[in-house]
Amino acid sequence: MVEETRQVFEWTEHDRFLDWFAGLVDGEGSFGIQPAAKGTTWLNRLGIALREDDLDILIEIQERLGFGVVCRVSTTGPDGNGTMRWIAASHADCYKLVKVFDAHPLRAKKARDYAVWREAVIENMKPARHRDKAKLRYLEDKIQLVRSFNAPEVEEVEPDSVQLTLPNCDRPGGDRVSETQTHAQTERGEVVR
Repeated sequence: MVEETRQVFEWTEHDRFLDWFAGLVDGEGSFGIQPAAKGTTWLNRLGIALREDDLDILIEIQERLGFGVVCRVSTTGPDGNGTMRWIAASHADCYKLVKVFDAHPLRAKKARDYAVWREAVIENMKPARHRDKAKLRYLEDKIQLVRSFNAPEVEEVEPDSVQLTLPNCDRPGGDRVSETQTHAQTERGEVVR
């Protein structure tokens, strides 16, 4: 009898936290590159803004990572909650984040922002006299370009001529939805039988 051997991954609590953190950054994080000291140096930062009622999450991030600051961004909003933000901005802290995200990669659109931001962090880790300011200026512009969304061009058509394919499913009350329905009918809430 041949015994199968399988590789078993031993995930630590810290690994699980860092994977969760990478996912949170993918959804709520904001990478920044900006000039400071009249353009003689550049700052990198990562911020996560959440509603005030999620303050405990930001404090846990600060405690588990061992760096960053938590601050109030805005006072009470229309829902009764203000906004709080965790920010990491020192060169050393940003470099630690590079190590985190290299080991626990971002998987959504923020991965593109991270790739540009990472280059800037690495450049900023060099002694000031060896930093390539032109490259940092370029990366500052590039992260803005990467994060902008350009919708694909769509041919203009009359709204009633657009056909939507809907699943054939039961509606409350027993109504059936047909497989195609125009956009205008959908907007008006009409059900086509």
